[in-house]
Parts: sequence; structure tokens; C-alpha cells
Amino acid sequence: MDQFQRLDVWLDVACLFKTRSEAQKACSGGKVDV
Repeated sequence: MDQFQRLDVWLDVACLFKTRSEAQKACSGGKVDV
């Protein structure tokens, strides 16, 4: 099984953002800390 998962996909699936593109923008904009 793949041990890595894209953070923007997880944020979208977890319903923290309405769309995956919103999650991508948040990740690339520095608004998401891991």
C-alpha cells in the first residue's frame, strides 16, 4: 500500500474545503501546517 497521500486530497475528503482546488490553494498558500 502507498504510504504517502496528497494533503490537498485528504483535506477535500475530510470536508475541510468544498473543492480540491480550494485545498490546493490553501496548501500552496502556506495556510496549512503539518
